[in-house]
Amino acid sequence: MKINWKERVKGDVERQIIKEADRNTKTEHERKREFYKKLYSKIKKYEFPPKDKININKHFFFPKSIITEYNLSKRALAVYPVMCLKADFKVDTWFHISLEEIVTKSGLSKNTVSKALLDLKDKGLLTREKRNAGKKHYYFYRVQFIRKDMIEEHSNQYFIFNQSIVDTGTWSDLNLRSKALYLAFRVMARFDIDTIFDKDEIQEAPWIDYDFYIKMNLAEHRYRDYDICTAPISLLCELVGINSSNIKPTIKQLEDYNLIKYYFYGCTEVYLRPKL
Repeated sequence: MKINWKERVKGDVERQIIKEADRNTKTEHERKREFYKKLYSKIKKYEFPPKDKININKHFFFPKSIITEYNLSKRALAVYPVMCLKADFKVDTWFHISLEEIVTKSGLSKNTVSKALLDLKDKGLLTREKRNAGKKHYYFYRVQFIRKDMIEEHSNQYFIFNQSIVDTGTWSDLNLRSKALYLAFRVMARFDIDTIFDKDEIQEAPWIDYDFYIKMNLAEHRYRDYDICTAPISLLCELVGINSSNIKPTIKQLEDYNLIKYYFYGCTEVYLRPKL
């Protein structure tokens, strides 16, 4: 039998082309699988960053109305800052975060986090979109807070919530009552000009326009250590729906984590970030 080498070579080339095309198709499929595999495994293995990698200045603008008007559950208050810190600060766009990461950062169970997300959704603060990836699915979110282009419009209607509170694991360690009370402290605390005068060794003088001074120097002191709260504890508890009875353990936990320094004569130093 005479072998037609020309046809054989042609056939080998065609088979090689087909094989290469199959390999490329398989590679693309594997790439997708690898992408989603990394996406899931990365978040499931989420760990807090080491202390030297924590950004102590990164923050978002927490609307005070979330505390004063929305009547959120304590679990929703625990999850809300986690979602905001994951979102884009400038643009209201979709972002991905897994349930496992939210669980780790908020210190709540999966079941409680799921309920908290529904609470936020019901209040119109969170939108969720399900996206399929083969047999698996994952969620993208959009969350409402005061973004960069809204700051001037909402002057004095927000407080700065620093990411270091979450990244240090502090937020995760606090119980729900402590989280809620800390947010109440932040809402009622005020930028204390007298503290700044003392700190900067500026002597008071009758010709100083204090309001103008605050406006001109607020940017310089935006990374100050603490604000001052003079509101009674009973009012703070009422603000976030917690019982003021047996509140001492809650106050102690916040003090142990260096988030407040409580004085019994009605003045509390409320720290803007935990000590590293």
